[in-house]
Formats: sequence, structure tokens, C-alpha cells
Amino acid sequence: MRKVIHRILIVAILTLFSLPIASAHGDGNLQTISNLYIMIIAILTSLFSYMLLKEWINFQSEIFTPLTFSLALYTGTVHILLGLDDSLLLVGGLGIYGILFLTIFAKLNQQTTHISWISLLLILMSMFVAYFVSNPDIHYIVEDYLGLSSKLSEGLLMFLLYVKKKSI
Repeated sequence: MRKVIHRILIVAILTLFSLPIASAHGDGNLQTISNLYIMIIAILTSLFSYMLLKEWINFQSEIFTPLTFSLALYTGTVHILLGLDDSLLLVGGLGIYGILFLTIFAKLNQQTTHISWISLLLILMSMFVAYFVSNPDIHYIVEDYLGLSSKLSEGLLMFLLYVKKKSI
């Protein structure tokens, strides 16, 4: 158990160290990093969590597989890093992180597990739809590789969560 807590702390520290230097869309501020670096930070965070926590997630979580956990961590990290300038993005990212860690650390009964599953799907659907509503310009969407990668992650995550829940 101690080993797992150390692994979780490593992933959390990597994510927390990246927070002060990131900002939504750069905005020309010299203290911010680009969307490419935000994407790299999110990919590394999700890859490290996958490698370090794979067996533990299989054992602890009824909702998540290691792949779904990593996808949720990716989109949550992207939204938290972008959310430093936009509180709505920050709320979505923190919501995903909250549900991730609630389902992993708390012993949930069947009803609260179902509520957590529904809550995560609602957050993901809200973020997915809100992206396309707030960005009606198709040229912007096509060029926004960070937004598209997080929407791809969210879409795949919603599909995998739905398939997992059907099998339970």
C-alpha cells in the first residue's frame, strides 16, 4: 500500500509542478507555456499513472480500467492546465480528478458507484458538447490539436465507460 501511495504522489507532484507555468491558449503571456507543452505534460501524467498504477487500479476500482483511468487523467489534466485562465475549464478538470480519486480511494457501495459513473459521464458530455458550442469556427477546431486530442480522449472514455457499465 505504501508503494502505491508513493506512486500516486509522484504523479500528483508532476502535475502540480506544471500548474504555475500553464495558461489557456497562451494569451501572449511570457509566463505561460504553449498548448504543445500542455499536451506533453498531460500525456506524461497519464502514461506515468498507467505504468505506475496499472495493477492497483484493476484491484481498487469498479468503474475504471487502467486505460479509462489514464484517459480521464489526460483530459482532466488538460482542462486543469487550460483552466488557470478560465474557471469553467478548471471546474471541469477538477470534477474529473475528484471523481477519479473518489472512486479509487473511497469504498463505494453499488449506488454511490453508479452515481459516480453517471456524474463522470455528465461532466464528460458537458465538456464535449461545450467545446463545439463555444468554438463554432471549423477552421479553429481543425487547427486546435490540444482540443481535438482531449475531445478524442473524452469520446473514447465515454464509450469505454458505457461498455464497462453494461458488462457489470
